[in-house]
Amino acid sequence: MRSASPEALVPTARELLAAHTQARDVALLLADYGLTELRPVTTPPHTGRVISVHDGAPVARAFATEAPTLEAGVPGTVTLHLSVTVRGDRVGVLSVNLPKSSLGMAAVMELRAFAAAIGHKLVIADRHTDLYLRARRRQRLTLAAEMQELEAQLPLGMFEDTDYREQPLSVAPSDRLVIVTAPRRAPQRREAADRARTRCVP
Repeated sequence: MRSASPEALVPTARELLAAHTQARDVALLLADYGLTELRPVTTPPHTGRVISVHDGAPVARAFATEAPTLEAGVPGTVTLHLSVTVRGDRVGVLSVNLPKSSLGMAAVMELRAFAAAIGHKLVIADRHTDLYLRARRRQRLTLAAEMQELEAQLPLGMFEDTDYREQPLSVAPSDRLVIVTAPRRAPQRREAADRARTRCVP
């Protein structure tokens, strides 16, 4: 999972679990921001069935109780639903369908650890893609909610060996960019900031 690209968490999970646990299918469902629905992570424009967290389904129980929950599948298989958390907060469920014969206590513990690893990867992935953000949305957010606060960094060159990292920003057609620069007292510095701001926006 460590080498998986941010957009490829689900297909990578399928490959890894198929090889190590004979999993036949893997799905990641994320809760919407109101914690009322579990929405499958799919590659747009594809969609999947949305599940209410209150309908009593096994996947909903796994989310509510944070306990591994079994669901009978086609003959000879079961689906194990595992809560996915990020920094202690419930964010979704990892559902793994596998042969009933391969499901034991050791397998359950291994899959719980795998679900925890998915949670850690989501934290990193959200910095590079909005795939999981969009999966959690019930509708398009307002402009204020869409605003993306980049991580604060010291200005490049402010100190010797300043640790400066590029931070990618996802922009889609019709998105608006608002660029704010701090006011400068010296007129020449203010003019330089204005020129730089103009250059960065084509």
